[in-house]
Amino acid sequence: MALLTEADRKRIRDAVEAAEDATAGEFVTVIARRADTYPFIPLVAAAFATLLVSGLALIVWPSLSASHLYVGQVILFVLLAVVFRWPPLTILLIPKAIRQARASRLARELFMRLGLSATEERTGVMLFVSAAERYVEIIADRGVQQHVSDEDWQHIVDGFIEKVRAGAVADGFVEAIEACATLMAHHLPPRREQRSMLPDHLIEI
Repeated sequence: MALLTEADRKRIRDAVEAAEDATAGEFVTVIARRADTYPFIPLVAAAFATLLVSGLALIVWPSLSASHLYVGQVILFVLLAVVFRWPPLTILLIPKAIRQARASRLARELFMRLGLSATEERTGVMLFVSAAERYVEIIADRGVQQHVSDEDWQHIVDGFIEKVRAGAVADGFVEAIEACATLMAHHLPPRREQRSMLPDHLIEI
């Protein structure tokens, strides 16, 4: 199932094109379904839950045989391991700090991989959302950072996060792009004959 509609994608692309007409910045928008598959934590959770249930079973049924206990443990572990791999449940099992760290790492990897660090005047700006983690980040290259304060960026990010958490992802992208362009326009006006070297369409992974 798509995270956004075709109309949403067009709105975001139009916002990127308008921002690049208004500033020397080059904008890239990215949305990921999730930042990681988290293969190990669900297994650890399944093992811990199996041990807990086994202990309770021995308290309730002290005459339970070792063979029955073992079979029950295997069945329960396999069942829980499968259930805990269901993405919405997996995300609930992952500590917030780990979710944010994985999403932040993915954002930085994509910033480099997509070429935002290789623009002519180092004016690349990436707006990144990881949907499952509800994580939002705006990463700007040094040609932009030297003109914009952390407080100004944070104000835009806060608004972006609010929209994403409310389920209005496309609105969040559009408003954040427009806010970035307004913030950058004074210090980084458009160059003559500037040409976008990066994709204007939303990248979905």
